[in-house]
Parts: sequence; C-alpha cells; structure tokens
Amino acid sequence: MKALNAKLPETVRITECSEVSHDFHARFSATKKTYVYRIHHATVHPPLEAGRAWHLYGTLDLDTIREGLTAINGRHDFCAFVANRGDESDLRDSRVRSIFETNLTEDNGSISLEITGDGFLYKMVRLLTGGLVRCAQGRTSIDWFLGLLRNPKDQKCQYCAPAHGLYLKSVAYSQRND
Repeated sequence: MKALNAKLPETVRITECSEVSHDFHARFSATKKTYVYRIHHATVHPPLEAGRAWHLYGTLDLDTIREGLTAINGRHDFCAFVANRGDESDLRDSRVRSIFETNLTEDNGSISLEITGDGFLYKMVRLLTGGLVRCAQGRTSIDWFLGLLRNPKDQKCQYCAPAHGLYLKSVAYSQRND
C-alpha cells in the first residue's frame, strides 16, 4: 500500500488492499456500489466548489427528490435512465438493477444524493439526478419520473446532470474463501 501511494498522484490514495483470486475482476466481481451526486444549491457558487458540484439556484423542492429516491429503491428496469454508448452491448445487456438504499442529505446549501445498488448503467445516476432535479424545480411532475420507472420502454429521461457532481463512494465485493 505504501509503495502504491508513493507512485500515485496526491489526489488518489490506496486505503486498503488484499490478495484476490486470479479470476477476480474489479468491475464484474463487485456486489454493491455506492455513488454520491453533489449539488450546491445557493445563489452564489463557492469558488472551491467549481468543478466539484452542480450549481443550482432558485426553487428546488427536496421533498420531491426524496419521493423519487424512495421510488427507485428495489428492483427495476432502468431502461429509461441509460445513455446509449453506441455499441452492441447496449442492445443485449439487461437493464434491470437493484437499488438497495437511497439517501438525501442537506447541509448549508450542499445537497448530496447517495444511491447504493448492485450495479449501474451508463450515466444512470446522472440521468436519475437530472430527472429528479427537473421535477424538484417544478419543470415537470414527479408523476412523469415515476412513469419512467413503471413503463421504462415508453420514453427516456432527457435530463442528464453534469459529470462534475458525481463521485463513486465505495465498492463492495463478496467474501469468497477459495
């Protein structure tokens, strides 16, 4: 761990490491991932938050976001919340995912949406966030968002939150005894 951290940039740190089997894959062996999306909701965006959070001001109904986050818990087809990468896997891979837990926290204008699931589709968290923000701003109804969950093949979410608020918080792997 010490040797790896000596070679990595200061913005990347190894906090734990262990020996794994030869068939381990960092992406495909994961059983649970948690993403956080950060929003700064204030008239003025602090300079130190530039490029680190989505700056929003004006009306933002956090109860609407909470309602949407609660609705995504469980197993759903998230077909309406995936961007097309333009390759064959988009057509053959299942878009059914399980969301285990969602949470919204607010602290002095800083809002964090946390979503934990068994896997995520391309731009899924950003599309979920963008859709929920659109509803929270009163630009569309929460019923529209819930309809995307109930009938995912009818239409797609067109509102993608910017990348600069998204963070991969943690990845969990099953404990195998080989």
